[in-house]
Amino acid sequence: MAEQLLRAVIPLGRLNVVALVVAPLTIVYLARGRLSDAGLQLWVLAIWCGAAAQGLAILSRRWSGLTARWERRYAAVEVGLGAALGGGLAIPVESGEPLTAHLILLSFLVMTTSAAVVAFAGSRLIGTAFLCSQWGTFLAIALAQGRVDIGMVGLVVFGAGVAYLQLTHHFLVQSIVAQVRTVELSEELRILATTDSLTGLLNRRAVMEILELCLAAGACPTVLFVDLDGFKGVNDRHGHAAGDEVIVESARRLRSALRDGDVLGRLGGDEFVVLLTGGGDNDERELPRRITERLAEPMGNQGLTVTASVGLAVASEFESADQVLGRADLAMYAAKSLGGNTVAALRSDAEGARRLGVMPSGRS
Repeated sequence: MAEQLLRAVIPLGRLNVVALVVAPLTIVYLARGRLSDAGLQLWVLAIWCGAAAQGLAILSRRWSGLTARWERRYAAVEVGLGAALGGGLAIPVESGEPLTAHLILLSFLVMTTSAAVVAFAGSRLIGTAFLCSQWGTFLAIALAQGRVDIGMVGLVVFGAGVAYLQLTHHFLVQSIVAQVRTVELSEELRILATTDSLTGLLNRRAVMEILELCLAAGACPTVLFVDLDGFKGVNDRHGHAAGDEVIVESARRLRSALRDGDVLGRLGGDEFVVLLTGGGDNDERELPRRITERLAEPMGNQGLTVTASVGLAVASEFESADQVLGRADLAMYAAKSLGGNTVAALRSDAEGARRLGVMPSGRS
């Protein structure tokens, strides 16, 4: 949160630097003939030096980061700049119209205060340092020159500026909190929309989207349709809680059998799908065999045992994701009709012809 607040200072801080370069020239034009040229020139030079220091403070974040130390350094720069701005009342009056001439400067300082509050709302330290320095210097010079009326106006503006800074900072914090929460909710919804709640695997929708993207990119992954044998008996004999444990453990074993880059998802119930995204024929044969061997090992303290029927289909660029998954599903039923705990492949050539094969699975 602190870093996000400091980040809000950067873009408006840049605009503030530009304003500090341009705006004093306007004051020179408006106060020409009323304030001494030498005093105005010195004042403008001081502001420009402050603007340069502010610009360097903004640039320094690239090597120092947005830290508390950087914030204190920026606040120190604003103390000097604020003092330079507030010192405008000390410029000698030459035309005998001190009130009119200095009201021009006072109006400029009020606008500067408003701009600074917005620019530094991300850091109350920077904003408060600037306001205290600017209006503290202004008030001290006004009282020293006997201009109590102008000094009191400055005091009121300072109080309003501090209150405005607190309010602006509060609304900025609320805005950032709302943005963060929106991002978090969006991420939570994305996860809920693409994740199976029981196993944490991708759900059917997410897997199908990935398969569609692969086909659209010209990749033709091997699709494995995995269905547990005897799972209904586990639910009937041991209850659905035991069935859920078998599903979760099966998901874990499937993950451990796959390679980095392979995609694993749960279609629902006791059905899983695997997208083999790379590798040669040896991988195509070895991975399904490894899957059936790991799933056939006893599970948990009760020694529950399930096996798996695996259907294999190699995607073709002429097919849709539903068609590829449908072929893998048919191959899985072929494997199940052979007694389960085996792998069957249903392949398709470029013309759409199909052929069915059975792959050894190490089944006894």
